[in-house]
Amino acid sequence: MNLAVASLEARGLELADFDGICGELADDLLHEHEALPCALLWIDFPSGSREGWSYHMVAIIDGRVHDAWRPGFEFEPERYVAEAFPGEELEWEICGEVDLEGDEAADRAGELY
Repeated sequence: MNLAVASLEARGLELADFDGICGELADDLLHEHEALPCALLWIDFPSGSREGWSYHMVAIIDGRVHDAWRPGFEFEPERYVAEAFPGEELEWEICGEVDLEGDEAADRAGELY
């Protein structure tokens, strides 16, 4: 389940009706789900994205990215970036903590921080 889309739907909105920006929605999600491990994923597009974005910010909740602009890409951060923005020039970083579990945590220990 994409929690960003669910948050908009709970307000009776679709993305086209949302008059905020990505960072506002990401911040809302962090507050709505503060009982879970949360962080922000900041993506910088030095040459601009295909959409014309210079940056994009999304929430990471319980180890998965939740992005209303990219529904269907609720993956861990590295996979999200690779699959949501294939071939784009970008830089990304995680602000906060991300808790991964099981084999994924063992395989990725220290890689995201």
